[in-house]
Amino acid sequence: MNEIRVCLDTYYALFRSRDLHALSLIMTDDFRLFSDNAIDMDKVSFLSFMKDSKWIVSAIEISCFECHTSHLMAMARYHILFSGIENNKSATIEAVETMFFKRDDKGWKVAHSHVSNKN
Repeated sequence: MNEIRVCLDTYYALFRSRDLHALSLIMTDDFRLFSDNAIDMDKVSFLSFMKDSKWIVSAIEISCFECHTSHLMAMARYHILFSGIENNKSATIEAVETMFFKRDDKGWKVAHSHVSNKN
């Protein structure tokens, strides 16, 4: 498995477990998340959103993964399916995402995420 897929899987494992401190360490300081719904969050606002969210993720499935890597930057595109519970009801979110990564002296970190929700 390539290093970018490992970083992506680690990011979503920490996302699912809500280990926000460890999640923050795998994100660059200038991290940004954008969505088709005109959401724009920097690292601090994204972690705050995660802290306040009532969404309990029980499973994450990634498919159609493709990756393009250079020495210091990488880009991954993939489909993702989240299953879980929100407000005591089962819920799923399906999306297509593009994530950019930067390499520093400690390895790969998530720098940018663009989310296109299907539902």
